Amino acid sequence: MLNTNQLSYWERETYFNNIDFLVVGAGIVGYSCALELKKNNPSASIIILERGFLPTGASSKNAGFACFGSPTELVDDLSHIHEEDVWNTVAMRWEGLKNLKSLIGLEHLDLQVNGSWDLIKKQEGSIYSDTVGKLDYLNKKTAEITGISEVYSIDKNVSYTFGFQGVTTSSSNKLEGQINTGKMNQLVIEKGIKCLFGIEVTSINPFEKTVHLETSFGEMKASKVAVCTNGFAEKFLPNKDVQPARAQAIGMELWVLVPLKNRL
Repeated sequence: MLNTNQLSYWERETYFNNIDFLVVGAGIVGYSCALELKKNNPSASIIILERGFLPTGASSKNAGFACFGSPTELVDDLSHIHEEDVWNTVAMRWEGLKNLKSLIGLEHLDLQVNGSWDLIKKQEGSIYSDTVGKLDYLNKKTAEITGISEVYSIDKNVSYTFGFQGVTTSSSNKLEGQINTGKMNQLVIEKGIKCLFGIEVTSINPFEKTVHLETSFGEMKASKVAVCTNGFAEKFLPNKDVQPARAQAIGMELWVLVPLKNRL
């Protein structure tokens, strides 16, 4: 690919000039951010940049699981995190999944609620006993959030059902499942949002009226920039405490860089 200053007038006009919103990161958060911006600003020019030829983060990999809290995970969290914080996080994850379903739509989300299982081996008996002992409590608190009873249960037949060896039992969540993150790209294109892959952003610099980005193919400018790279965001936001976290894609805060006079 040519450097941005070597492109034709039409190429620059279509992809690089007069960008209202530029989103860094073509994952679940980036796509969701771009779609929300388009919904609220129908005539806006929106560009998504992604450094890989496909999303290089978790969104096209393990984040294809629609998760909000497995039994063993919650039991572990409750052992070292304040109870209120644990359940507030679960609630945000659940609301995030509902919001994603509403924003993307069933056709493009391809949500399949197949359930999920925590696989427990024989030598992990303490994990099993801790989970069983708190199962009623987990179901009670989760029902308060989801409105659905008996979300969690013990499945001792998991090894037989799926053919696993060395697994003696499991705890399951009947509301979790999977989404097809690849279909989200089709939706953003249909909405008139442009995605440019293979362009790495190396720095982001806000000025008085625009934000300047240095990329692997030259400089780009936009009125506003959203950093949606989750665990990689610390590179662009060194003054913010941004750390990768399991199942946090939907609930993560989006930091938006705007011209200095209009800073949020």
